[in-house]
Amino acid sequence: MRWPQSPLGIIVALALAAPCAAASPRADQPRELTLKLATWNLYWLDSDLGDGEVRRAERDYQRLRRYARRLDADVVAFQEVEDERAARRVFEPDRYAVVLERRQGEQRVGFAYKRALAARGVSVRRNPDLEALDVGGLRHGVDITLVASGRELRLLNVHLKAGCYSDAARDARACRKLKAQLGPLERWIDARPSRCSATSTAGFPPATGSGASSTTASRPASS
Repeated sequence: MRWPQSPLGIIVALALAAPCAAASPRADQPRELTLKLATWNLYWLDSDLGDGEVRRAERDYQRLRRYARRLDADVVAFQEVEDERAARRVFEPDRYAVVLERRQGEQRVGFAYKRALAARGVSVRRNPDLEALDVGGLRHGVDITLVASGRELRLLNVHLKAGCYSDAARDARACRKLKAQLGPLERWIDARPSRCSATSTAGFPPATGSGASSTTASRPASS
């Protein structure tokens, strides 16, 4: 599996209600439902003004909110958020519901999804967090399922160990932890049933410290 990196959140369009295998179309088949997904590393997003590793003023939160509105994604997999209050500074509560990693810590992962999805016939189910990714004080994965017209789309948001950027000795400890995380992640992917939509969304820490780096990985459905 190749993990590409991008300086901004990757947006993916998925056909949630497409048939599993090629077949002649039927009149009773549900219409294709396209969703806009994004990943976004919010880089030490704190809930209080002027606090935390990266100190932000109100104008900074306003800029983030404007960007979230412009992005207009149905589901955002975010990383590096302190708590639900911090997430709601960016994702307006009247537009988005928030699902946050249950582990306590300053850099947590989660999802923000549009409340309007319910009106489109899409429900959201939370699954247990992928705690096996914590191989030594590290973040868990947040796992949700989108359900529409009897079809399911499974999404996993992870933020893997930072610091493994080369084979240099200084990166050895980080690389050992990152390698230890790959087993639980691969097992999660392999455990998904062979049905139409089995997708994992992954967020890597930014190598540049810009706070805006992400990846997506998809597992094709088997017929």
